[in-house]
Amino acid sequence: MIDGNTIVALLFLACVLGYLYLRSRVKKSQEPICTGSHCTLPDCEDHGPPRTDLSKQPPLKPERIHESEVQLEARMERLLARYRFSEGEFFVEPYLQLGSQDPSILNQSFEILWALPLAETRTCQLVFEQSQPGIRVDQSTRVINLEGVPPHVLYFARVQGFTPSSKLQYAIELGGMKIFYATAQTPIARQSQQQRFAVVGDMGEGSEGQKQIANLIWQAQPSLVAITGDVVYSRGRVKEYLARLFPVFNGVPASSITGAPIMRSVITFSCGGNHCFGRRRSDTQDSLDDYADLYAYFIYLSMPQNGPKKLGAQTSVPVLNGKNWRVQAFLDAAGSRYPSQANFSFNWGSAFWLVLDANGYMNWSEPELRAWVERELTAAKADPNCVWRFVNLHQPAFTSQPKHKLEVEVRKLFDLFAKYGVNIVFCGHSHWYERSYPLGYNANRKDRDGNMGLDLSFDGISRRFPKGIINIISGAGGAQLNDGKVSRDPKLWESFTCKIVADRHSYTLCDIDGKSLTIQQIDEDGTVIDKIVVEQR
Repeated sequence: MIDGNTIVALLFLACVLGYLYLRSRVKKSQEPICTGSHCTLPDCEDHGPPRTDLSKQPPLKPERIHESEVQLEARMERLLARYRFSEGEFFVEPYLQLGSQDPSILNQSFEILWALPLAETRTCQLVFEQSQPGIRVDQSTRVINLEGVPPHVLYFARVQGFTPSSKLQYAIELGGMKIFYATAQTPIARQSQQQRFAVVGDMGEGSEGQKQIANLIWQAQPSLVAITGDVVYSRGRVKEYLARLFPVFNGVPASSITGAPIMRSVITFSCGGNHCFGRRRSDTQDSLDDYADLYAYFIYLSMPQNGPKKLGAQTSVPVLNGKNWRVQAFLDAAGSRYPSQANFSFNWGSAFWLVLDANGYMNWSEPELRAWVERELTAAKADPNCVWRFVNLHQPAFTSQPKHKLEVEVRKLFDLFAKYGVNIVFCGHSHWYERSYPLGYNANRKDRDGNMGLDLSFDGISRRFPKGIINIISGAGGAQLNDGKVSRDPKLWESFTCKIVADRHSYTLCDIDGKSLTIQQIDEDGTVIDKIVVEQR
């Protein structure tokens, strides 16, 4: 016979089994099933999930991929770990720069830079895959030894005697073995009347938009790339260059998913943005005691050193905060590039470029600074080869972006820009594309906006001869966009603003043909979102 305890146990077991059965039926009823055109099964090959009616949804903002500083540090530790003892591997793969030589001979020389771990002791040199009569290389090195970054050797190879406007195949030879191959676009000749260059800024977040823009620039094949500042986010550190610039703008293969190998083939230069110099806001300044690898702009970029400020200057230079030994470590890494590289000029074919620091510590009323700007512009205007005159700076003198409308120190130079015939001022800082009407700002008025002298008749289509300076903000290169109420409502724009596009990443593509300049703004999908033609008589 079955006793009472057994009966109780069987009843309990039956209850448990019944509960589990009912629970499984409820759960199964809640699982997605294929129901035809309104299938909710995520991986259904026939139908897929139901489609949202996009006409009833607000426009989506471009995706932003952003790491916290903790995440960046962790990723960089993993990335840098493989460089600590490895040999035969680049710390930074080769890339092209204007070089720090005398700008008067810039069109006859350029530099190729690369870095190897300090542990690598074999002889390393630049060689060429094809012969060009008279070509020669002057090679030097500098040890980069900063706290928190594996020590490495930065190589500088100055190339001279090449054929202008040509493709130059080169290789890096380590211990007698070639370990890297690429093709360099050499500087164009001064007398050349045709050129293509790209302008982009505020891009270095490692975002999907940055990678798409990099790939589009690569496809356009410019002879020069101008960056309008904020090369990387958020402090301009060495680790951020290694994580967010070189992998995207100098990586292979070229694709909209990974970026493109622009820097190994095309010369790239930049002005210094606030995020280049450890200034997350206009009124703050990071210390080398907190981030010993700040100011990578002066370490990895190599550009002309004909600026007005030299080492020891006390005003209008990027501020170096921190213990003396950390400051000295940075100065050893930067060499003569700090602080003179913050402001410089150079010629590129028929174009003259004036590159300026517009950060909050600058005082463009200083006689020394104004005199330097006037000398550079005077020489450019007197040079018959300088048909076009461009200025590249980060903080725009004229923008409808509410956050940046008061950062207008550089307006003090617009009288000189107008006097010596500057055609375009390229800027960043506002994370969108913005184009002004041609304007003739007069700082002698008492009110902040002065006398704009707007040329409202210029349209760049049928009327192509502007009366004034056009300001172009190309700050949509990959960082989070400033899309919002102001960008979408022209009634909220300043009087000088002609166009704003803030709902997508984009870059600027410029083509010079004699006295005609075509400017196109191209978005991340390759669509032209603005186009004007500027002509000179």
